[in-house]
Amino acid sequence: MRTERDQNKYFESIFYFQNKLLGEIDDETEEFIREIHYKLRKGKIAPIKVGEINRIRKKIKKGVAKIDPDSVVDLFVSVKGEENYFDITSAKPNMKEFVALKLKLLRWSAFFKAESK
Repeated sequence: MRTERDQNKYFESIFYFQNKLLGEIDDETEEFIREIHYKLRKGKIAPIKVGEINRIRKKIKKGVAKIDPDSVVDLFVSVKGEENYFDITSAKPNMKEFVALKLKLLRWSAFFKAESK
């Protein structure tokens, strides 16, 4: 994992490449994430990222810091304390790749919260 820091008087930014998010998702929350994912795919709920993340974070229970197959983040950027996680994919992902990526992003929001509860 390579880390770079950029510091000046206005803000501090931190970059991590190939970072591992540690956390554990309890069975109930895993099922809830898959339900949100299914409803999004079927068009039963609107895709509102902040709402999805908040619903998952309210549901998650405290877990232990474990590595999961979905835990590798291609790029982590923190600017002014706001964390952003990026998965780098092809320029035009097909529907199957997009569906898998959406599920991974929903799970990432749970990993972060499970470890910090």
